[in-house]
Amino acid sequence: MMNPVVSPVVMGPGGVGYVMGGGYVMGAPMIHQPPAHHPVAHPHATAHMPPVHLPPWLQTPMIAPGMPRPQENRKILPFEPSNGTGIFAAVTDRITYIARPQKRFLGERPLVTVAKIGPVAAATAVMCSLFAVGTDPQQVELGSFGIEDFSGSALDLNIKMDPCEPGVNIRLDIFLIGGAFTPGTDSIFVGIKALGRSIG
Repeated sequence: MMNPVVSPVVMGPGGVGYVMGGGYVMGAPMIHQPPAHHPVAHPHATAHMPPVHLPPWLQTPMIAPGMPRPQENRKILPFEPSNGTGIFAAVTDRITYIARPQKRFLGERPLVTVAKIGPVAAATAVMCSLFAVGTDPQQVELGSFGIEDFSGSALDLNIKMDPCEPGVNIRLDIFLIGGAFTPGTDSIFVGIKALGRSIG
């Protein structure tokens, strides 16, 4: 018959630990109570602390076998244009860019690439009418702003986007302000990505 006595666990300063069979304890060794038929020789005797032998899965960044601990990483999140190319031409003056992170994501810096071809395109402003994470706008006042401010050479334009769970849409609605493009002559390419922190 199995011994019903459960040994107490001494936890280290790190807080909560786990007992995973075989006497393994995360953070501190286990103190075994002496059996009832073997009384302690002296009431003030110090318990012998055996050396702790951690199993291999506790020596790696895991919270349980086969379950790694969540980690925070700096990652890139690309946005996909609704027209498939990200090119504004004579018949395209509005494109929606959407990203769906597959891990929990906290965006910190939008990065925008804008390439203009043609004289009318060169004088055209590229604007954003909506920047939202899920249903939460990232503007404290609704209104349009120039997306070209977030070019790769811009300084001190980090923001803190609302965090989102996997699969939540992050959306930017982009449109142009300027003259009509000459077909076959004027075009603007816009590419968007976000730098941020992912968890998982």
